[in-house]
Amino acid sequence: MKAIKRIVALILCLVMLASTCVLFAGCAEKLTKDNPGAIIPLYMTHATSFDPATAYNDDASAKLLSLVYQGLFSVSSSGKLTKALAKSYSYDKEDRVLTIKLKSTMWSDGTYVDAEDFVYAWTRILDPEFTSEAASLLFGIKNAIEVKNGDVTQSHFGVIAAEKDKLEIELEEWADYETVLYNLASVALSPVREDVAKKIKDDNWATLPAILVSNGCFYVKRVELDEENPMIVLERNTYYYLNPEKNESLDKFVVPYRLNIYVTNGTDSFESFVQRIFNSMKLENPSIVNEKRAELSATLPEEELAQLTNAQLLALAEQTIKDEIKETHALDYIEEIKTRLNTGTLGYYEKYDDEEDTVLYSDTIPLSSLNSGAKVVTKDMLMTGAFCFNTENPVFASNKVRVALSSVLDREYIAKTLVGSATAATGLISPGVFNTGRKTSFRNVGGDLITESDVNAAKAVVDAANLESKSFTISVSPDTREIAVAEYAKAQWEKLGFSVSIKILGYETYDYTEPVRKKQDDGSYIWVDEVLYDGLTRDNTRNAYFSGNYDVIFYDINMMSVNAFAALSVFSPKYSGGAYELDVDFTEGEIVFDYIKHSTGYSNSEYDALIDAALVEKNKSKKAELLHKAEELLMQDMPVAPLFYYQNSYVVADEIKGVKTNYFGITLFDDAKYSEYVATAETTAGTMPNNPSAPTTTAAGAEAAPETPAA
Repeated sequence: MKAIKRIVALILCLVMLASTCVLFAGCAEKLTKDNPGAIIPLYMTHATSFDPATAYNDDASAKLLSLVYQGLFSVSSSGKLTKALAKSYSYDKEDRVLTIKLKSTMWSDGTYVDAEDFVYAWTRILDPEFTSEAASLLFGIKNAIEVKNGDVTQSHFGVIAAEKDKLEIELEEWADYETVLYNLASVALSPVREDVAKKIKDDNWATLPAILVSNGCFYVKRVELDEENPMIVLERNTYYYLNPEKNESLDKFVVPYRLNIYVTNGTDSFESFVQRIFNSMKLENPSIVNEKRAELSATLPEEELAQLTNAQLLALAEQTIKDEIKETHALDYIEEIKTRLNTGTLGYYEKYDDEEDTVLYSDTIPLSSLNSGAKVVTKDMLMTGAFCFNTENPVFASNKVRVALSSVLDREYIAKTLVGSATAATGLISPGVFNTGRKTSFRNVGGDLITESDVNAAKAVVDAANLESKSFTISVSPDTREIAVAEYAKAQWEKLGFSVSIKILGYETYDYTEPVRKKQDDGSYIWVDEVLYDGLTRDNTRNAYFSGNYDVIFYDINMMSVNAFAALSVFSPKYSGGAYELDVDFTEGEIVFDYIKHSTGYSNSEYDALIDAALVEKNKSKKAELLHKAEELLMQDMPVAPLFYYQNSYVVADEIKGVKTNYFGITLFDDAKYSEYVATAETTAGTMPNNPSAPTTTAAGAEAAPETPAA
């Protein structure tokens, strides 16, 4: 059966079983370099960067950042602050100094994680010429705002590495230390090695495994986004808390040896994979029936074969494919399924039909037919999918036009039909963000802030604006969800009289070169560009967003913290996360900086005043009131149109145990056990040079932080 064999070959390629041997559950043998443990196949969308300071605003990258980096704190699934790399902490209320002692652990190249790595990571974010919205997470620290806005030098920043394993953090007079602690749980504030980040002159160092180092459970062994079967390989960081003097088992802190993450390359997706499987099962495809008949002719008598109907042959062919899928474990863990996941079926988005005002789907496959033990898990993420309007474009200069555009988008339809694993947005701030504490919800208190209207009413608003031009472009990444949402929005907005096009930005790979002086045969020297690193990735979507080079862009708004201030403040120029060089005073030798607006170009002095007041307000209830007013005003002005709140939905087979999610909805695999795990022949030969197998250090894993600071 050629069709079935092609499908089986695809699955075999996907899970790379050609070079593996299956090890059975219950094996009590101690893990070694020759038998390092489970290799778990996962299906997720690709991440283009592992820079914690910038990659958080992408749901795929955000999921992987927490696997390769560990910050000082984390937030448990119940919203409780827990210690991660922090061993202990105390707060001196009189001097407003927060002291944090670090556990002993190493980067994946064997270098100790140092307090200076945190100082560098945070001052890098606060560099006026470096754009990162994560800067707002640091604004409770002494002089952080002044450093970011170029008013004082980084030496005035209130963080020092008092010792190699001790941070001293001076807070502003108005800062709440508990809020600061929760902000420090953001993956965006993970440590960064200065020598690594400065290895090349651009900020794309975090896209190349040859440069990257990790202090988390896994390190990035390989990224192959340009291959026929693109994948990212994460391997156990053998320097993660292990003590070599005690001969500890390699899986003491990280159970899986490797995560083989099969990813979409921007043109293919799991939906097309499912489509190919399902199409080969369909009765309308006569080849699968004919091939099954030909296969059976070798074993069945001719008269018995003649009695089999096409339906019976199809059923036999379907069962063969299902058996192969189960045997190869290709679908043991799947994330980023774009449609129908919550219904217990796999499906794929095909096309938005403007005339019928609906999405056309393929038939769907019940999960139970592919993997009898599969279950669907859905967790809310603290992330909002949104359209950002460039308010400096005359088309979007009027907030009335922006609200009208937003009002004709059916968010329930977008969330449940186009995206599948999402809930309809009712404001910018997603569920899960605290109001005054972890048992209160900012979203529940804030309610529904988004105006809805029919097409006729919205068109009347647009017509009244007398726009000179009604043409614009929606920019999206290759993610099929984003494309689906953009096509739906295009259809709705064209009903208002606009001419809308869609631009898919994606990413590109490039080689990093530097000029090198080389001697020629005649003894002369010339300068040539020499490739120092190849395969770096440039994310065009992220670049377009931060540069404001778009009309409308779909972008993931990461809450970054359990506190609403972080996500709301970036729409005020003073807190946007970037500054620009305004002038140079050659007499005094000083560089003068000025505030830079949010990438939407949004500016409203009333909004700025609310954010200013919320920043310094000590009373949590009053601070929350100010932030609610700010969000209400933002939704009235609508520079950003929230569409849906992300959910992390994944299919996990019964063979995989111990998969957990944190409060941010990120899946964690450090304790994942896989009864059908495999070990490859490259186990020893393929070890990366920057992760030698000799583990060290004595620290324990993450533990719960006390409710009050240690004395």
